Amino acid sequence: MQRHRKSNQPTSPKTMTDFHYQLTGDFVHLPVMDNVPIYMGKIGTDPEERITMLFVLPEIKNILRTGSTFLMDGTFAAAP
Repeated sequence: MQRHRKSNQPTSPKTMTDFHYQLTGDFVHLPVMDNVPIYMGKIGTDPEERITMLFVLPEIKNILRTGSTFLMDGTFAAAP
């Protein structure tokens, strides 16, 4: 059973770019909430610049479009 479960899960990515390719490739169906995709993409192109992954609910996108002031927080030391 454990082997079967493992065959349906992605391998652990080595980089955030690898993680991005998993989320936009064979495992695009995984980052969903209530059958709605929540992965919006990445910001940053190289390891020097760092990469930020964006996960947003559709309801939040509407708030972001109409808001004028936002206070943000983030995780700055995460690694895959």
